[in-house]
Amino acid sequence: MLSSLLAIALSANGQQEPATPGPDDIVVVARRKNECVVQLADKVLNDAEFRQRSKRWAAGEPARVFLRNEASRQCRVKILYQLAKWDVRVVEFVDPGGRPATPEPVASNISPSPLIVEGGTQKAPTERRFPPREDTIEMGSFELRVLAGQAAHLILRGDCAGAMKLVLDAGDLDAAFKVATICRDK
Repeated sequence: MLSSLLAIALSANGQQEPATPGPDDIVVVARRKNECVVQLADKVLNDAEFRQRSKRWAAGEPARVFLRNEASRQCRVKILYQLAKWDVRVVEFVDPGGRPATPEPVASNISPSPLIVEGGTQKAPTERRFPPREDTIEMGSFELRVLAGQAAHLILRGDCAGAMKLVLDAGDLDAAFKVATICRDK
């Protein structure tokens, strides 16, 4: 079911005009094999600048990442790992040639925050909600559990690359962060 939804989304997005990055969009450029840089408005960002920009995205500002065709999977994983580590949960990936980039943008679940105690009374903090998008695919908890089980099975077989491809193709940034962490520690 998930693959059919992704196929529908890919075919619907395949008819787009080539996109051009705006002044607030990230452009990922491959330099050498498995080495990439992050640019913002034609300026290469260092780690501190990238982290500062990521704080704005974690607060709910839309994030668009332009992936050049030559950007390798390792380059994508590096960018995803940093964004997930800095609590950015919704990212739109764009291929500058007009083809949809992988992974498709998918809104991930937002983990609940702990209760805030003010003046002796407990109340739940206001939950961050991102504006709904027409071209995103919401995955339910069942689909996320199935995806996690498949990724875990691949990791146990020693296929970390397959597990990463699975979660990246589904667009689950949380799972991509977890797979990267587990495979790095192996």
